[in-house]
Amino acid sequence: MRALHAGKTAETQGNLRSGEVEKPEIGNAEEEKAQTIVTRNIVFVTSEAAPYSKTGGLADVCGSLPIALAGRGHRVMVISPRYIHGTAADSKFSSAVDLDNTIKVFCFGGAQEVGFYHEYREGVDWVSTSFSLSFFLFVLGICYFWI
Repeated sequence: MRALHAGKTAETQGNLRSGEVEKPEIGNAEEEKAQTIVTRNIVFVTSEAAPYSKTGGLADVCGSLPIALAGRGHRVMVISPRYIHGTAADSKFSSAVDLDNTIKVFCFGGAQEVGFYHEYREGVDWVSTSFSLSFFLFVLGICYFWI
């Protein structure tokens, strides 16, 4: 649409002429931010997570990233093996509660008994399992192919 203004033509869009800028209304930025937050349920299945078990950088990532994600409002769980040295006397596992729940998983030509321990720390559910490392690697392989 063209409008005549003081002998000149100008493009108009709604109530604005070309060259004019409409300033948006500035509301409460925190309200807008709160409305756009999306939370996720995230599960890490890993062979190591600091401070419980550590041989390299994977443990550092799987020990710190879940805490950072939980700090952003996500629900996070980390599942890792409770290695043989992890007893109630071990200070790294002393806060974990034995859930007194075991299951039998049939693989490797026999039944593997799996126990579960839980600790809620820094906004993250830390679940450790008592079973052999070979069984855990088998489970990781299944999870990888399901994803």
